[in-house]
Amino acid sequence: MFISTLQLVNFVMCNSKLITHFLCSLLVLA
Repeated sequence: MFISTLQLVNFVMCNSKLITHFLCSLLVLA
């Protein structure tokens, strides 16, 4: 598994806004 820029951005947004937790879960699973 490799960490791409999108993964990092998603991680940051996840920590920034809990509202995006749902989207984060989908992106992590995808």
